Amino acid sequence: VYTPQGAFYIMVDVSDSGLDSRQFALRLLDERRVAVAPGTAFGDFGDDFVRISLATEKSLLLEGVHRMCAFVEELAGLKAG
Repeated sequence: VYTPQGAFYIMVDVSDSGLDSRQFALRLLDERRVAVAPGTAFGDFGDDFVRISLATEKSLLLEGVHRMCAFVEELAGLKAG
């Protein structure tokens, strides 16, 4: 197991969204104005993940997470309906 010494990113599983990481990242940016990196930019393992940088103010991170949650909830509603 490799433990990074100073990483400030997290990988978030978005597989339940029904979108691949690239689609998720592009739509999140377009629809909610939140930028994340598609996991595929970091290798084939990343298709179900997006990478979020934690290198910003806590208030901005919280706002981004709230917007991302609203986006996921909207996607879930669209799939159910």
